[in-house]
Amino acid sequence: SLTSSRVPSTSRSEFTDVKAWLATLTAPLMLLPGNHDLPVWNILERFSSPFARYAKATSAPLMPVFEDANCFILGLNTTASWQPHWQWQEGTARRTDVLAAEKLLTATAAEKVRVVATHHPLFAVEGLPRARPVRRFGRALDMLARQKVELLMHGHLHQQYAMTMK
Repeated sequence: SLTSSRVPSTSRSEFTDVKAWLATLTAPLMLLPGNHDLPVWNILERFSSPFARYAKATSAPLMPVFEDANCFILGLNTTASWQPHWQWQEGTARRTDVLAAEKLLTATAAEKVRVVATHHPLFAVEGLPRARPVRRFGRALDMLARQKVELLMHGHLHQQYAMTMK
C-alpha cells in the first residue's frame, strides 16, 4: 500500500504526492495496490473504477511482472473494492487473476526461480490473527504449487515473519 496504516485510504493529494516521489526513484520498481489505495468515501468510484487513482499515480499494471535471466517475479493483485462481508479490507484471489497468473507462469522457463508477491496473505499464520487468508485462497495456492513457485511474499500485516512450507 502507498499509505501508512493510520489513514483509511489514500486521498487525491496523497496520490499526487506519491506520483512525484516515485518519479525521483531510479531503482526498478514493482508496485501492487493495497486496501488503502482504494476510495473509501466515494462509493461510486470505489465500484466503478477502484484502481483509477492508483493507476494514475503509479502507471503500474495491476499484475506487474519482472523477469531476467534467472527469475520471474509476478505481482498478483488481491485487493478488492468490495466483498460479500463487512471486512472489505481483506483480499480476494479473483478467478480471472489466478488464471492470468497461471498463464504467465506456464510460459516461464522451468529453470527460472519463480516468485509471487501479493498484498494480502494467502494463508493463515499461527500467532498472527490479522493473517487471514484471502477469499478463494485455495485456488490460488493450488495454482502456485502446480507452477512450482518457490517464494511467496505479501504485505498487509504491517509486521514481518518468515516460514518454510513443505
